[in-house]
Amino acid sequence: MARIRLFKGDDTDFNGNNFLTIYLDTTTSLTGFKATFRLGSFVQEFADITSKTLKVVIPHEVTKQFPVGNLNGMLRLEDSSGRLQTVTNTIPFAITKEVFTQEAQEINLPMPDNYPIAITLRLLSNDYEDFINKPSINGVILTGNKTSEELKLAFVYEQGEASDTWVINHDLDKYPSVTVVDSANTVVVGHITYIDRNQLIVRFNGTFKGKAYLN
Repeated sequence: MARIRLFKGDDTDFNGNNFLTIYLDTTTSLTGFKATFRLGSFVQEFADITSKTLKVVIPHEVTKQFPVGNLNGMLRLEDSSGRLQTVTNTIPFAITKEVFTQEAQEINLPMPDNYPIAITLRLLSNDYEDFINKPSINGVILTGNKTSEELKLAFVYEQGEASDTWVINHDLDKYPSVTVVDSANTVVVGHITYIDRNQLIVRFNGTFKGKAYLN
């Protein structure tokens, strides 16, 4: 993307014509999303971006504070769950010469041939990996299909050797309910002792192999 020229001290509306329009190229519905555009100290927020068209206007009080040289802007989207996505790393600007000869005097510059500017940023529906603040359950980020074990909602313990005492480290960070079955899938009742939120011991009257289901 070529750098967008911006005159230091200009109000960017060019006598009512919009300075910069950003189009979001996506088939994804943006209902519930909002956007934030940042350029240096300037921040413009868009509370409703369902039209997928964002019109950026920067007042001259702000642009006159910009240093001459290259400056990169950034557009970010945020959904109703507070997840953020960077649509593009940078929108490059080139801040050029001062348009004020005195504090209250503005030079009327003609609109450049390529203004107003319209750029299109492509947003794909599968850009989930670009999100930060992804939703999570029990510290597990929700990506793809997750089992209840992966989400730390449940845990299955397998006792491979016959024993009357099963020590179970489950890492669920809670005191879960426990159901035990033997190798024939018959429920066996034992005495449960909770050591802490991540470990428990089950004791039985006899030795056997099997599984314990924790949730």
